[in-house]
Amino acid sequence: MDALAYLLAAAVMAATRYVFPGYVWHAAICLALMAALPMAYVRLRGRPFRNYLLAAGNLRLGLKYSAILLAAAMPVMLYGSALPEFKGYYPLWRPASDNLVYFAYYEAYMLAVMVATEVFYRGFLLNTLLQDTRWGNWIHALVYMLAHVGKPPVEVVYSLPVGWVFGRVDTKCGSILPSLAMHYLSSLIFDLLVMYHGGFRLI
Repeated sequence: MDALAYLLAAAVMAATRYVFPGYVWHAAICLALMAALPMAYVRLRGRPFRNYLLAAGNLRLGLKYSAILLAAAMPVMLYGSALPEFKGYYPLWRPASDNLVYFAYYEAYMLAVMVATEVFYRGFLLNTLLQDTRWGNWIHALVYMLAHVGKPPVEVVYSLPVGWVFGRVDTKCGSILPSLAMHYLSSLIFDLLVMYHGGFRLI
């Protein structure tokens, strides 16, 4: 067992959740701590990035799974976006619903955070766990769910199966790209749906 990797993972999760809240700086710190730092550790240990799904993998299969899962999630997003707890929580940066410039700025921030999130959870954490236990995907999904505590309760519960599916698909495709595509696009669509209910229109 790589105890140092688990200590690193715990420190990263604590720092990015409690020490450095914010928007632009939060995104930069997430990229540094959740993506650059774990991958620097992987490199120092002499392990190939592909062992942590940082590779192109099977792009065709990944796109297929991403499209299917996004389509399956649409009814859930359509329903959830109209619920008061989500309309009161999203978008995370309220000015994003004021105009297209702010919306584009906010979505660029979200993309940066999602890249960091996928590198950390589906790349570093998942594959560190899988080296030690066949329950690695479930454990990673549970940790991923706990990271959502503080968000609307429905989303916290929903993130457990979503985390498991993301991990399963990425492992099968040999890349974090499918979960990155699913995670970001579903977030983008959900933000648009929530803002639509609030009166925001792109055109």
